[in-house]
Amino acid sequence: MIIMRYLNLKKSSGQLLVEVLITMAILSVGLLGLIKLQGLVIFHSKYVWQQHQAVSIATDKLEEMEQWSDNPPIGSVNTYDDIASGSEQKTYGNTVYTSTWTVTENSNLAYKTITVQVQWSDINGVSRQISLSTIVNSFNALGSGLVIKLPVAY
Repeated sequence: MIIMRYLNLKKSSGQLLVEVLITMAILSVGLLGLIKLQGLVIFHSKYVWQQHQAVSIATDKLEEMEQWSDNPPIGSVNTYDDIASGSEQKTYGNTVYTSTWTVTENSNLAYKTITVQVQWSDINGVSRQISLSTIVNSFNALGSGLVIKLPVAY
């Protein structure tokens, strides 16, 4: 009985080593794939954060200019006529954002089109940009939400 076990063990002794080597190779390929995936997740999360910052910068600039009107709120120093093209740079983290806004006037309808473009370089050095636009008029944006009730006929 003991001899039979020894003979069976002797015949299959190399198979276990081959199975372990194949298993280690498969696990190595899987772990390398997970490492690559982690690198991609880190890159894309950084890119999304940078894009969020750029949209926030553009939105803040548009909202700032929408508040400039012919009837500015008390304490405001900017008026509708002060809305003009310009640019500025802001730094968040290690990223420098350059925002440029272009103001186009339409004299017939008394409104201005504002386009804000924000540019930055991602972690690979690739230049990225977003662009947002809005239209403002000379009326106070805070007082423009009038509700008109029409009489209902019964």
